[in-house]
Amino acid sequence: QRGRKLIHFDKIFKVHQHNGSKEIRTIHLFNDVLIYSIPLARGKFQFRKSISLLTCKVLFISDSDSEGYNLFDLIDTNVKDNRFSRTRFCAHRREVKAMWMELIRQQQYRIRENIEALRSQKIEQLSEEYNRDDASFIDDEKNNNDI
Repeated sequence: QRGRKLIHFDKIFKVHQHNGSKEIRTIHLFNDVLIYSIPLARGKFQFRKSISLLTCKVLFISDSDSEGYNLFDLIDTNVKDNRFSRTRFCAHRREVKAMWMELIRQQQYRIRENIEALRSQKIEQLSEEYNRDDASFIDDEKNNNDI
């Protein structure tokens, strides 16, 4: 997609919700979306899911014997029927978990900054158009009164 930039990619485990089993996945973090896929031969991938960074939340999972170690969740809030979609990942080291969580949050922050900048530009543009229209209206009224 136009404007999309790859930020980071790596292999990580995806944890299945129903039984807690783990399968290796490749995660591609772009500036606006996270995509995970099944790694295939010769550098190819089978797409599994994309998660919008704008509508997801990153959730830290504390290490425990029952849940596991180095886990974090992505909760996608942009789903149908008011149900949330949870995707759980497991990093092979604590540092990798922290890195992924930080990279995702950084991109989310940048998205929000860009949205705010666009809003400010649009407000400024609309304000200029309003002032220009208002000045034009005043000039028209003045010309009509001169007749």
